[in-house]
Amino acid sequence: MLVDDLENSGQWQQALLHLRRQLASGQAVNDEGWHQFGRLLQRLCRWDSARRAYKCALNLNSARPRTLN
Repeated sequence: MLVDDLENSGQWQQALLHLRRQLASGQAVNDEGWHQFGRLLQRLCRWDSARRAYKCALNLNSARPRTLN
């Protein structure tokens, strides 16, 4: 997946842009997509936005261990 490759290579802003497009188009609207979105925002020090994305992930799957961490 392009987003994973970008994130793994440290291109967090580019990964965030691609994932944002996927979420907006409904392609990645699941707990994993929202978790990854939150993680990218957190890496970019956008704490409030990251918290909201993590909450979306937990709303879709409240037992998500990596998001609860």
